[in-house]
Amino acid sequence: MNTKTKGKLSPTQIIALGFVITIFIGSILLMLPISRTGELSYIDSLFTATSATCVTGHSTVDVATTFTLFGQIILMLLIQIGGLGFMLVVALILMWLGKKITLKNRILISQAVNKNDFEGVVKLLRKIIKYTLTFELFGALIIATRLVPEYGWGQGLFKSLFHSISSFCNAGFDILKGESLVPYALDRIINITSMILIMIGGLGFLVWDDISNCIGKAIREKTSLKRAIKKFTLHTKLVLIMQITLFIIGIIGFLFLEYNNNLTIGNMNLEDKILVSSFHSTSARTAGFFTVDMASLNTATKLLMIFLMFVGGASGSMAGGVKTITLLVIVCGFISIIKGKKSITIFKKTIPKETFEKACAVFFFMIAISYLSLGIIMCNINSETVSLDAFFDIISSIATVGLSTGAINNMNMVGIINIILLMYLGRVGTITTAVAFMLEKPKENESIIYAKEDVIVG
Repeated sequence: MNTKTKGKLSPTQIIALGFVITIFIGSILLMLPISRTGELSYIDSLFTATSATCVTGHSTVDVATTFTLFGQIILMLLIQIGGLGFMLVVALILMWLGKKITLKNRILISQAVNKNDFEGVVKLLRKIIKYTLTFELFGALIIATRLVPEYGWGQGLFKSLFHSISSFCNAGFDILKGESLVPYALDRIINITSMILIMIGGLGFLVWDDISNCIGKAIREKTSLKRAIKKFTLHTKLVLIMQITLFIIGIIGFLFLEYNNNLTIGNMNLEDKILVSSFHSTSARTAGFFTVDMASLNTATKLLMIFLMFVGGASGSMAGGVKTITLLVIVCGFISIIKGKKSITIFKKTIPKETFEKACAVFFFMIAISYLSLGIIMCNINSETVSLDAFFDIISSIATVGLSTGAINNMNMVGIINIILLMYLGRVGTITTAVAFMLEKPKENESIIYAKEDVIVG
């Protein structure tokens, strides 16, 4: 082993440990007397800090009443750091201080946003910050038209900004009335603004950049929008297709399954039912806000929500889950295998075999960890809790969604710690975490090729 590199942290390890450090500092800050209104156990503080940094939205306490204004500001900063990513925030601070972004930092930023190279990464970072601040401020101003008349200028503006950041970062935290957005279930402005922020945040940094570049070029050259869309990268096209497809599936599924459920949308008119269904189709993709009680959903609806939460948003975005492209690559790979094709092709482009293998690995790890956690939690939870509700909260945690049927409130300390670990794994990534904390990388001599022998599968 090269002694020069021995003992140094890899980019993956730096990112993974960066989140750990952020969570730890956040948990300490939330424990300060200035941050809370009363008593707060460290496990509750750690849980909340983890949930905020991992942009999940779960909480074992009422955030609106447990934390003071200072505590809520700390929470908002943790959400922003978690949404942008630890390395992006570090790079931003270095830029503000006038420091040079080194090659190592460029590599770290590239890895944080899932960029295959580090060319133009500083320019991309500036764009990310510009986009983020623009979307969040505009969202806050629109939401303020509803919250300022209700809470006054001071509280109304702050709550609007908090909610906008929480929506854009797909966090799901609220500081309103302790019932998420249930009191605003039929408010068009808050619902639609939140949905737009969640969707944009779930697209991913590289998709924003690609759309901006292609449309900007079309405007400069005075060409058609259709031509600009054709210039999108394959990744952008697939992300947008999956985003729209899953959104429609979620709306139709939620509307159909809950149509006559008087505990959710059964008593609403059709227009309101479509609004609520649209909101939950969007929120289930890792935002975590809700306008109806999750515990009151029909069993089939919970299964639909579990699917949407498990899939999540786009790679390199604020969203969690296995990611939309991961699912698409696996599905296309299986179709290719069934058809007897040797390669996976999408839109006349060949997907590398390594990408399919990585997608399968991510999918398998998520499934395996989720079911292992279900076994652990069912041994450490109130016996009256239904296993489906526990599984709902588990998927919600590892997919960094934040929706809950209430199962978390019935867990003991072991269950709560399990949920904390799931939220961390979901934000950093299962494969990333496994690689980051591998004590020693396996040594493989690729010059040695072993004899082949087939085995029976299927």
